Amino acid sequence: MEKVMQDNDYKNSLGYRLSRIRFEFGLNKKQLADKLYISQQCITRYEKNEREPDYSYILNLVDKCNVNLEYVFGKSDIIFNDKKKRES
Repeated sequence: MEKVMQDNDYKNSLGYRLSRIRFEFGLNKKQLADKLYISQQCITRYEKNEREPDYSYILNLVDKCNVNLEYVFGKSDIIFNDKKKRES
């Protein structure tokens, strides 16, 4: 039987944190996919926790969007490395 993810579990998941980053930037999935040179389907799978991104995706996200790596992995609630989001 497939395990159903509870709401609290989802909010602590990598997928939720990735969707939160996208939301904070005001981007749709296609826009983020284009920015990171991956497919929109990959973004969808990551955010639904159907697939885990590889490290190159995470490092690209951290670098291009000035995202706090500790936030991505659930060790911090601070999304960005500084108060100002990086303009790209």
